Amino acid sequence: MHQHYLIELEFGADDFPPIVDLVRRADPFVASPSTIEDPYNLREYIVATTGGTASLWALLDNNILTRACALAEGQSAIRSDPNDRSYRIVAAIMCFFILGGFDLEPSVAIYEKSARSDHQKALDALKAFRIADHIHPQSYSDVALGRSDLVPACEIERARTFADAIRTSQGETDFTRTIQPWQVQYLALLNAKLLQTTHTNPLTCALSFLDWVENESFSSITGSLFALAFLSPNRPTRMIKDVSKPDSEKVLAGVRNAAWDLTYVSAWGRKARRATPRELSFLCSNDKIVKAMARPIFVTDGQDADEELSLFLQKYWPKDAAAKLLAAMNNHQTRITSNTDQRRKLVEARYREMSAAIERAESALRLALK
Repeated sequence: MHQHYLIELEFGADDFPPIVDLVRRADPFVASPSTIEDPYNLREYIVATTGGTASLWALLDNNILTRACALAEGQSAIRSDPNDRSYRIVAAIMCFFILGGFDLEPSVAIYEKSARSDHQKALDALKAFRIADHIHPQSYSDVALGRSDLVPACEIERARTFADAIRTSQGETDFTRTIQPWQVQYLALLNAKLLQTTHTNPLTCALSFLDWVENESFSSITGSLFALAFLSPNRPTRMIKDVSKPDSEKVLAGVRNAAWDLTYVSAWGRKARRATPRELSFLCSNDKIVKAMARPIFVTDGQDADEELSLFLQKYWPKDAAAKLLAAMNNHQTRITSNTDQRRKLVEARYREMSAAIERAESALRLALK
């Protein structure tokens, strides 16, 4: 028997279709489980969260968070370029999330902001995001649909009262520490780039990377998929910014940035794997590479994991090379999981030594690029 809900929202009904259309065309979501028929079905989400049949969670990347914070600080959506619609799209995304009853997770983006600037700016961004998360969806809709260029000051002040109450009850987090998930991805990318400087054959290089993952590092499907695409003969453009520059410090900066991209994917993946059947997890990003790396992680019921990985690899490698890489990945995984207790102790030791391993890899890469 179907249940019917009459839900009253202080929101213009005529705004529903254009808001959903804006978000759908931007296509910022990767959703888990991947069996969700339409990740942009806002009305279904409203019914599910109102009726208590589902809980929705979304991890926002730095690009989305920064624009949401700017709007919450009263900045204009027009900015310096009248043709830049990115702020209006983020306004539509925030409207969508708030109407849908999503719990929004900004912490990885805040850690990235702290690493790029300083702790105080990270705390300021967190405060601004708490305001952004409590702005009325109609105010976001007005910005998204071009009826206004900014969120009204009175609405920002109203939202600030909720944000201040949350900050008082929760306290503040120390965002100065370097988080391990980022270190894992950064070390993997450093070694992928380092191997590229010492191997002329892409397949040999990629197989060497997989050997390194098994024998010297951590098993991370996110980092491995990115590295295999990066080392391929059909590497997507701008996977790592400035990676071909002669300046080693610019290359390292590009690798750090790419490691943050992968940290979003791995954080979303961990949450999605632990989710109950009623919990839906979303990664929200406008970065094409981030979404491309996230989508192969989960397969739907009835799909073959090897087949999905093979299809991913064949985007970047010839069919025979993709088959060799898939076989190597499966063999490595079998050996890694054959003695879980030994592997656990090995991984614990590597975590303890990770900072030193990163320093060695950075030094070796600087030397290799000279």
